[in-house]
Amino acid sequence: MADIVHLDGIWTKFLELWPVEKVRAMTLEQYHTLNDPTCFQRCLESMTEKLGSIWGGSAFKFGIYQRASTEDKKSSGYIYGVKYAWQARLGDSPAIAFAAVKKHILSIINAVQHRNLNAVEDSVLWQMVAWKIAFLYQDRNDPQVLSVYTHDKLVAALDDVDREKLSMAELNRRLMARRNGKNLHEYSEEVWNMTPQSVFGNFSFYSYKKACGQKRTVRGSKNSRRLSNDTPAI
Repeated sequence: MADIVHLDGIWTKFLELWPVEKVRAMTLEQYHTLNDPTCFQRCLESMTEKLGSIWGGSAFKFGIYQRASTEDKKSSGYIYGVKYAWQARLGDSPAIAFAAVKKHILSIINAVQHRNLNAVEDSVLWQMVAWKIAFLYQDRNDPQVLSVYTHDKLVAALDDVDREKLSMAELNRRLMARRNGKNLHEYSEEVWNMTPQSVFGNFSFYSYKKACGQKRTVRGSKNSRRLSNDTPAI
């Protein structure tokens, strides 16, 4: 059963460390620096893990990240610089790429705070990262987003005949409409557990296929290691 006080405490700590004003002024180094537990990426992935896990996969899910290796590397769709690696579509330099990422993060925050969940869908960040940000920056007194960032899990919790075709935004709207006054953390856990336990365990994995459009599924736990792109376990 969800420890509501503990989970609310984690949420409060995150917002104290990363208020919207700080996000607006965030630098690339603050977004991701290796071995810095207070950088934005680490806080999303590690510090707030109990508010829905986004572990696993590739660090390209964050758009840009600091590399652990200086090895020369090439891959279609990605740029590997000496210090940073990023999605090529974001620009031809770390500064330009980070500016694009930050713009998307602020757009997500603005969207959820104006109750425009459809706008959260349009992001260069992976789906699970975008919805984790939306969850953390929503109105805590009138929430709209569950701490479940997997399309498959939300679909499985809904019995509507058209559920497979619904967006993450619409899935959240329909499921939240059925919350019936339950605490958000408890309800999120209930939604996650509405299907049989996976071999990967509870609150510890996500669908890689849904997250980034590829065909393999990986475990998303704190013991995960990156699958590619020379990225360390953040």
